Amino acid sequence: MSWLHLPPENPRDPHHKKFGVLVLADGSCGFFYTRLGDNLKQLRNKIDEKQILGTPVLDLAEGYDNANLVKRSLGLGALNASLSMSSAVQPVYCRAMSIHWVNWI
Repeated sequence: MSWLHLPPENPRDPHHKKFGVLVLADGSCGFFYTRLGDNLKQLRNKIDEKQILGTPVLDLAEGYDNANLVKRSLGLGALNASLSMSSAVQPVYCRAMSIHWVNWI
């Protein structure tokens, strides 16, 4: 993993900014929902971004099968990023380096 984006805690428009994005070194990105319960707060409080940068995507993906909401969220993002590596699925997802997507997440 090369980058993690979390949406703002209190977005101006409550209908937007609900997804986090996990970005891999090749630019593939995986979205995950952050507004279940206090998931966003937990993500902000329990993740040390510097510590998880460089974590292999498969290690993060294993977290999807975990009861811990933070690990499960990152696991979903890792699975989605892995899927976006496939050229068949690529058009559905974005390439982090070629599309300015942060404003609509």
